[in-house]
Amino acid sequence: MASNLLIDEPPLQVLPTLAKKVGLNEAIILQQMHYWLNPNHNKNLIKERHWVYNSYDEWQQQFPFWSKETVKRTITSLEKQEIIYSEKLSDHKFNHRKWYTINYEQLQAVEKRPDRSGQNDPIEKNNLTRSEGSNCTDHYIEQRILTEITQKNTPEGCAPSSEIMINFWNEVIEQKSRKVHLTPKRSYRLEKLLKSHFASNEENWTAYCSRIALSPFLMGKGKQGWKVTLDWATDPQNIQKIFEGNFDGEDYKQKVFTEHYSEQNALEVIHSIKNDPNTKVFLNHLIQEIGCHDFMNFFTRTRVLEVKSNRATLSVSKEFYVTYLPQKFYQNILSSLKAVESEIEFFDLVFVQPEELSNVLPTSEKLP
Repeated sequence: MASNLLIDEPPLQVLPTLAKKVGLNEAIILQQMHYWLNPNHNKNLIKERHWVYNSYDEWQQQFPFWSKETVKRTITSLEKQEIIYSEKLSDHKFNHRKWYTINYEQLQAVEKRPDRSGQNDPIEKNNLTRSEGSNCTDHYIEQRILTEITQKNTPEGCAPSSEIMINFWNEVIEQKSRKVHLTPKRSYRLEKLLKSHFASNEENWTAYCSRIALSPFLMGKGKQGWKVTLDWATDPQNIQKIFEGNFDGEDYKQKVFTEHYSEQNALEVIHSIKNDPNTKVFLNHLIQEIGCHDFMNFFTRTRVLEVKSNRATLSVSKEFYVTYLPQKFYQNILSSLKAVESEIEFFDLVFVQPEELSNVLPTSEKLP
């Protein structure tokens, strides 16, 4: 019987010799970066070098057996060894994203330096399974790769979905008050709760938070001024009370009757945008992709700031949208950007305060 843990998909590759020179984690990321820099499919030729952009979150998605912090530490290590270059290549003042390329000249020099023995956690040799005639060092490197990947199937620290949950809670419930911080213990609890009470669907959690936000009592407007806390709201007994409508106010009841925004409301938002054809084309197409309800909830203040080569830069009105919107609407956003420019393959989201955004938009445009 075949196992899902055996290779039936394109594997990550690493050369044992490279791992001995720069470190195991560094070798894995460097090999993947080399793949993305291949001129056959990389058209980002800048300063006579090919460059690749991925955020730490996007790099982590390529290495699901590592945490985001492990990816950051590994990339920083490669930067310190001067094996990779990282630069901010965009001239746009709101775009602080880093691009990466490999310093192949430095990599050639690395070939001559001593191996980095002991860089990874030691593994007892008597716990390794030897094959016939496999007494060479490369065999042990391969075993260490297998062991590290197996041990890190469960991400360290906090899971991405719990980060989304905590960000939405802070944005909707805490607002300008003290933010709730995500810890490994809280992350585990939120992940478990997402599966048991919200059908593993982050949209159900966002709807839950929005329902709380529309309750005057839960938001501290009752006689005693008590306000809901995350620990209280994630207690299963209290979740049931909220689902049963025990704390619903008039605002929520009104929302139930007008849950779906009309197409006319959405089109009025787009009509109010002046002298920005790229944004109008993008938003018009996006409405068809995601519907008026999600459009009115998340995209009314989104603008196309820049289209350059095969990449676009969009502004968003809330900081947590930078990570939340791509996870929820990635294909919809990309498809709508292709309606603006068919060559677009990548996009960046940048958080811009409304007052700052007015400085980069045409003066005749008024934000809805």
